[in-house]
Amino acid sequence: MAWIEFHQTIFLHPKTRKLTRSLGVHRMQAVGHVSALWCWALDYAMDGCLSRFTDEDLADACAWDGDASDFVSALESAGFIGFLDGARVVHDWHDYAGRIVEQRAANAKRMRVKRAANVQRTCGERS
Repeated sequence: MAWIEFHQTIFLHPKTRKLTRSLGVHRMQAVGHVSALWCWALDYAMDGCLSRFTDEDLADACAWDGDASDFVSALESAGFIGFLDGARVVHDWHDYAGRIVEQRAANAKRMRVKRAANVQRTCGERS
């Protein structure tokens, strides 16, 4: 189970208010869509880069039923999604998910080393 840093200020943050106005939804719904984006990104865009996904992919990931392009434009306009070196990214992704991303990378490396050692040990036992 993963976690992401979540601040209590999200509910009244100017970005949330702007997203709420752009989408014409209640702020709790806007926070839900943004939270869904962050949770989805932990599994499918761990580096925070969204460029390989279409607007429809992102709207689906966030459980948005309306027009996908309008939704993504609203996320961009509010500042939840931005651009870095020409790539569409989750804004400040490393600040909020950096620890879990680093932990997953360290765990993957540890398991690769463990599996390699196990393969060498098993092969040695067979010969």
